Amino acid sequence: TGEKFFENLIEMLSDFNSNSVKVIINNNYIDWKNIQREKKIAVHRILLELMVNMKKHSSCNVVNIGFQQHKNTICITYKDNGIGTSEMLKFKNGLKNAENRIQLINGTLTFETGTDKGFKAEITAPL
Repeated sequence: TGEKFFENLIEMLSDFNSNSVKVIINNNYIDWKNIQREKKIAVHRILLELMVNMKKHSSCNVVNIGFQQHKNTICITYKDNGIGTSEMLKFKNGLKNAENRIQLINGTLTFETGTDKGFKAEITAPL
């Protein structure tokens, strides 16, 4: 959660690159030095949960993750081009943990998916 937080986060996300999956990171800048430690930990763990779910379930070949700061809010978007799902999302351990983490930092976590429409998630939290 120190000075190299974002570099370490990018490294973790980049570790999911493979011969079959390309992880693209769009950084429109978040001033991480002014973000509380608890929020950094929550963001890191939520993104890790999303990436693990991608690897296990999505069958995608492209993941796009974007970082933005709007006045007093951070916004992180996750999108993949995988198989998605037509069923209501099942909040098992991974997504349930992500939901609990976002609530602890007074943020929101929204999902959008559909059969053959990929998977999208948006993380927002106040600074």
